[in-house]
Amino acid sequence: MSRPDPTCLYRQRSRLRGFTLIELMVTVAIVAILAGFAVPSFRTMIAQNRMATQTNEFVAMINLAKNEAIRRSAPVRVTSKATTNPEVFSSSGFKMAASASTGTILRETGAFSGTTKLSRVTSASGYPDDTASSDRSYIEFNSRGGNTASGATLYKVCDSSLTSIGGRLITINLVGRISISTITC
Repeated sequence: MSRPDPTCLYRQRSRLRGFTLIELMVTVAIVAILAGFAVPSFRTMIAQNRMATQTNEFVAMINLAKNEAIRRSAPVRVTSKATTNPEVFSSSGFKMAASASTGTILRETGAFSGTTKLSRVTSASGYPDDTASSDRSYIEFNSRGGNTASGATLYKVCDSSLTSIGGRLITINLVGRISISTITC
């Protein structure tokens, strides 16, 4: 029997050690192309999740205010913390107060992150009308948990950087029931 040539074994092992530069460049190019497709959809997904989270945060505050009004047997109001442009809730945050007369703050939140905007509107289209413009800066619940406004109270949540994803319309009817629907921003 003859012994294998040691130089032949060395050549076989050296071929199995790694990648060539061309193989590595092709792999990097494929990864870059796939990442180019994934980044825009990932940005949209982040914006949708941010909008859903901030909508849920506001709805939780509304539910808490309604329950607190029932518990206290007294009006509870949710308002914007902004002194200028009070119908925009997202830029400064919002607060829940015991009533308009005492103004004891029960809970407050900070401003929204990102480009999501939460604002009070007076029509489903998102454009103000003159029917309820006097109470555009707050929502108040009575001791039974009902909305004290003369009609349904509407809030619009939109992302100003991605208007293509659509927004949310939060509606609080006179008995305090909350519903959320999708709108175009």
